[in-house]
Amino acid sequence: MATGERVAAPHLWPVEARLAALLPDLLVFRKPRGSELELATAQGVLLGVHVTDVLCFGGDILNITGNGLLALWTAEQNQLSDIITLVAKCSLEIQEKFGIYHTREGQDLQLKIGLSAGRIFQVIIGGEHRQYLLVIGRDVDGVQLAQRLAQANEIVLSWNCWKLCEQYMFEVEIMREDEAVKLRDMRITDPFDFDEHFDKCLDYLPHYRTSADILRTALELDPDSALEQTLRKHIMKNLLKKIDEGQPMEYISEFRTVTMVLVSLEFHKTAWMLPLCHLIQEAALYISTVIEKGGGQLSRIFMLEKACMFLCVFGLPGDKKPDECAHALESSFSIFSFCWENLAETKLVSISVTNGPVFCGMIGAIARHEYTGRTGHWISYVTQGEGGEGDPKILHSYLHYLPDSYWPESKPCGKNDNCLSRFGIL
Repeated sequence: MATGERVAAPHLWPVEARLAALLPDLLVFRKPRGSELELATAQGVLLGVHVTDVLCFGGDILNITGNGLLALWTAEQNQLSDIITLVAKCSLEIQEKFGIYHTREGQDLQLKIGLSAGRIFQVIIGGEHRQYLLVIGRDVDGVQLAQRLAQANEIVLSWNCWKLCEQYMFEVEIMREDEAVKLRDMRITDPFDFDEHFDKCLDYLPHYRTSADILRTALELDPDSALEQTLRKHIMKNLLKKIDEGQPMEYISEFRTVTMVLVSLEFHKTAWMLPLCHLIQEAALYISTVIEKGGGQLSRIFMLEKACMFLCVFGLPGDKKPDECAHALESSFSIFSFCWENLAETKLVSISVTNGPVFCGMIGAIARHEYTGRTGHWISYVTQGEGGEGDPKILHSYLHYLPDSYWPESKPCGKNDNCLSRFGIL
């Protein structure tokens, strides 16, 4: 099994490798398709957690956020039970190493692991210049539910994952009938037994790298201008500029003050998958256009339980402008109106806006990292108010950043005024 020893500095890699290190194999090895929106399906096991350990076990890290990680092992239907065993072993090793980690700063980092298995849908959202990989489906919801049910230092399997696995090999506790089980241990005690199982699973993992030096074959691809242009569409423009300048990744991280907009679209349960993807595509194109006009960027798109989330950021390196809070709010009102009035099957539109210092930089391992920050956790509570609506108190406080010319009445909003009522919000 590869162990992930240190390799040459990433800034010495060719451009294709530096781009591939920022993206999952699902994108790097994706076969070229037409420009039309296309929904692809795959079977796999999802793990919702330390990056190097996942790569050592053959996982493909789909995304990394400030407080979470989502990894995927793709497999055929008849291979799922073997892969679930592999991922469960990976989870137990991660749990043993990082279950509750005491930092020098006095903070206890608590690990919560969720597993799910079954069919997933993948679709590329976006336009000609900027694109986003979106992985959706019932079993994506399942891994999020499993992780949410897990307490500190626990591993939880979704019910579908439990039904698909070799149950005699797992010691579990039923948490909720038809929902989830808690993994206690596995009945593989002899290391040789698991090594044999791992060798068997290698036949199912075409992109697994057995070298101890480089954990991903994606980092050893031959120069390919077409592939490079495709991968560039999935990376933020300010980061592309740093890569083109040859700047080392370790020098990109920083704390900086930014303004963030989180758009949450919740759809009716009756919406079919392909029409739903077309709605997300329509929303993404409009949101990115409006946000970019205000000097921001649509950073990422992801599914969170029943909703599709669009995270937008103002004030990243090279994009800092005066009145960015005002631009963020103005963009938010425009986005809200468009989504509510034009997107069929939309049940709820929630938008959160916040401003403050956050970490913007690289998170992950040398072989797989992302430019991200601890943003989702920081602002998600704004949208998780009663009924999923945004917190009006927080939104109210930022309305004072709007320029005088924007107000529908002649008098600007004072600190003690109810600004939201002028927009029909309260």
